[in-house]
Amino acid sequence: MKSTLLAAGALIFLTVPASPGTSAEELQPTEVNLRAADAEDLRIALTDDVKAARTFMHPNLLVNSPANRIFTKTQVINMLQKGEIAHHSLERTIESTALTGNIGVVMGQELVQDKTPTEAGQSAGSVTYTRRFTDIFLFENGTWRLLARQSTVVKPTR
Repeated sequence: MKSTLLAAGALIFLTVPASPGTSAEELQPTEVNLRAADAEDLRIALTDDVKAARTFMHPNLLVNSPANRIFTKTQVINMLQKGEIAHHSLERTIESTALTGNIGVVMGQELVQDKTPTEAGQSAGSVTYTRRFTDIFLFENGTWRLLARQSTVVKPTR
């Protein structure tokens, strides 16, 4: 199932609320709340929400970046704070999801327009480029947290 989430201006914060009296242990990982977690990841990336990123990202987060380098959670947070990760727009097309126990995988394509030239954009020769992505989430205590991300620049758009 293919869906597109375009986030360029106003963003809708997607959550899967628990009904009153539902404990975190009663919540189960589903494709619906996995997609909501992926939407939160997208919101964080577009709004540079460092505070939310600290909570949303798992302590063991590893990112295999489109700049061909691996970053830890601390490094990603520092890059967000400095504006080194900053997008005008980021259109994400989810092409596939998978759930295995408490692990969720989301894969697809992104069309990215950076606010300023980045390493990834420079390697593509453009500020707007296409990349492939894989996001891996871990479901703990009723919440998805980003555990790993890999993205690769495919081609410049302009």
